[in-house]
Amino acid sequence: MESKKKIFAIIAPGSGHINPVLCLIAELIKQQNVNVIFYSDESFRGQIINIGATFRAYSHPTYLIREKNIAENKISLGGFLSEHIDIAYNVLPQLLKDIETETPDLILYDSYFTMSKYLLEIIKNRQAAGTWNRKVPKSVMFVPNFPPCEKMVE
Repeated sequence: MESKKKIFAIIAPGSGHINPVLCLIAELIKQQNVNVIFYSDESFRGQIINIGATFRAYSHPTYLIREKNIAENKISLGGFLSEHIDIAYNVLPQLLKDIETETPDLILYDSYFTMSKYLLEIIKNRQAAGTWNRKVPKSVMFVPNFPPCEKMVE
């Protein structure tokens, strides 16, 4: 019997990022022999578990507070970008360790989540330098937006 393929879903923990990918991951879990480990904030734990994925919290849980501060104009766009760098700085060690330990077959990542792009670059650079002695997982970028639907546009 073939072992399950392991997918890491590294998606920005915001409803506009999580909701579009939940259906895709639910279908993968239903139709394929896969185990999905879905990284997010605690606020999305229930939705992630309900589709059959394994929930794993980011080690830096303040992303949603910062997103709320942007919406309420309590932080500038520059401050928001600075916060993304801070989140990446704090979360990347966790993700790199998990990838080294668990060797996923695929990383599904959010095109708008800067940290996921940093992660893939670090792995590529380590492989080029000869310091990454594990299989490099394949990666697929997910663009979390809803295209206009003819029924919605009247």
